[in-house]
Amino acid sequence: MCVFNAFIDSKDDEQFSEYMCGSALNFVRFVDRTSDNVSRCATKRWWKAFLNDATKKVEFHKVKLAKSAFVRFSRGFRKQWLSSIYTVIDTWGMEYFADWLEKSVNAEISKGRVMVKEELQQNLRDGKRYYEEQT
Repeated sequence: MCVFNAFIDSKDDEQFSEYMCGSALNFVRFVDRTSDNVSRCATKRWWKAFLNDATKKVEFHKVKLAKSAFVRFSRGFRKQWLSSIYTVIDTWGMEYFADWLEKSVNAEISKGRVMVKEELQQNLRDGKRYYEEQT
């Protein structure tokens, strides 16, 4: 889509050609290997000539879907807490875990801690459990 938009927005073939040469620099580069770090190596002359001496890279803008608060919570929960919580439930049972969870929440609330995450709560109410649309 970026290439098509550039084609439409270009004032002439030369400008579009320059855009395409710049986009090629993002993906392919032939160098004279003078260092282990390829970014320090000089670009081969024939490649520069082929690209009409393009030196400016063109970045393609990628549109990513915004992850909902639920997706962020779910991923973090599975990575950090799921195995520990499952161990407690497997060892002592769900009833003990639920009782311990309620006591822990009440203890934190009594200290003045806000326990409800508004964004997550709103995502759950709106049914945005997976991804939101990017605006």
